[in-house]
Amino acid sequence: LENNNTRASSTVRIGPDLTVTALTGPSSAVAGTSISPSDTTKNQGVDTTPASVTNFYLSSNSTLDAADLFLGSRNVSSLGAGLSEVGSAMLLIPVTTPAGSYFIIAKGDGSNAIAEAQETNNTRAKSISITAAP
Repeated sequence: LENNNTRASSTVRIGPDLTVTALTGPSSAVAGTSISPSDTTKNQGVDTTPASVTNFYLSSNSTLDAADLFLGSRNVSSLGAGLSEVGSAMLLIPVTTPAGSYFIIAKGDGSNAIAEAQETNNTRAKSISITAAP
């Protein structure tokens, strides 16, 4: 039979691909205090990543954009294909933050230094309620 020698695939992934697969932390905080969220950054690509950083932001919505406030970062080791690293960062919620509902957003490859197979899957968000500073 000569008509069964080929096969098509819709996706071919090349290179590393960092994503934040989990994000945990407090459900509330007071402005002017620190929180310590924990994330899992995973290389779901097929090549090893160099060392990188995961950045954390405070946002009024669950989508990272230029209006979001950078809170800090943590270092991530070089990750082989399919490997993950769990880590946390101490982040100060600015004392001037108004009371309300927010999101903490973690972004793998926070400095955009790594050419990835997919550049749009690097974030994960977690809701947090902020109380005004006393």
